[in-house]
Amino acid sequence: MFLTQISGTVLQSLRLSDTVGIIMEAAIIAGLFNIGGILLTYLLTKKDTLKKLDKKMDVYHAELKNSVNVKNNTLSAEHAGLSKEHTGLKEQINDKHAALEKQLSAAQTRLDHLHDESIRMEGFRKDVEKQGVDVTAIKVGIDALAQKNGENITQVRDLTRDLEKSEQKLERSEEELVDVRKELQYYKKELAQSQRENQQLKQQIYNLQHPQQSWDEPER
Repeated sequence: MFLTQISGTVLQSLRLSDTVGIIMEAAIIAGLFNIGGILLTYLLTKKDTLKKLDKKMDVYHAELKNSVNVKNNTLSAEHAGLSKEHTGLKEQINDKHAALEKQLSAAQTRLDHLHDESIRMEGFRKDVEKQGVDVTAIKVGIDALAQKNGENITQVRDLTRDLEKSEQKLERSEEELVDVRKELQYYKKELAQSQRENQQLKQQIYNLQHPQQSWDEPER
């Protein structure tokens, strides 16, 4: 419609003769069709470019979607690992807490026992005082016994150390005795060998001196 309006306007303004008008009209129409062809070619080229761009966008979108999925899977795996680790740490903390509570309960029980023992000892002290017993003298006696016990412990420790040294010396002496026995056995073997060799030499000498007699049959 736009092309038709332009051609009508141009034809009305020229007012030429029929032949010139026909030629001019044909030229104008040809030019308009040429412009239309160019526009059509441009539009087709633009459409093809848009299609290629659309395909590229589809490929990019698919790659982006795949990358997002991979990242999502990785994050999901990391989240699962962290969740498992968190569960393990929570269990360890709970176990540690339970163990600490158990230790605390045992300590509290021992504290209660010591408290009861303290009360009992205080009652015992009062009973002793009521009976007229000199608590100070008893304490001095207990301290003396403790000191003597400490001295005895020290003496026992010294005796134990001396005993260990004696045992070590005895072990070394036993080892030396074993070596001496081995050496004595060796010398006994050497002596027996020497005695045999000496006996053989005596036999040879006697045989040389008395060829008619043997060593076991001496001369009459």
